[in-house]
Amino acid sequence: MKKFIAILMLAVIITGTVCPQTQAKKNESCNTAMTLMERYDDEEGVEYIRISGLLLGIAKMAARGDNDGEILRHLDSMAVFSAENADPGIREQFFGELHTLMAGYEKAVEVNDSGEDMTIWFKYMDKDNISEMIISTESEGAVIVMCGNLPLSILEEMAETM
Repeated sequence: MKKFIAILMLAVIITGTVCPQTQAKKNESCNTAMTLMERYDDEEGVEYIRISGLLLGIAKMAARGDNDGEILRHLDSMAVFSAENADPGIREQFFGELHTLMAGYEKAVEVNDSGEDMTIWFKYMDKDNISEMIISTESEGAVIVMCGNLPLSILEEMAETM
């Protein structure tokens, strides 16, 4: 048992030191979106959280066998940003910068209904996989960024069940 724990600890240490460097190179543009969110985190009324590494691993383990959690198994990192309670000028500035970053992304979905909006952008890794999915709603002042290797087939299955 001690040997197993020692191997597990070694794996966690190696994963923590090697994988973030690999992921940083792999998801450079994703990190750009997250860096933008981080820059605004100190503004009053802005909330930002980045989930990666250990916490995302725990979420993946908790979702094991759960069809609703299938997407988690394909994520390397995720971030949630809210400027709902921020000054309108800050929100406008943030979303202006975000739209500039979206050059090179495919706008997959855009919904605008009675002042409520939602836009989903994809950045493709190849024809069958998405490396980034960014969901935003300016009316709510919120953005979700998901990075990894997201198979289109998983997203299609999710859309069919909704």
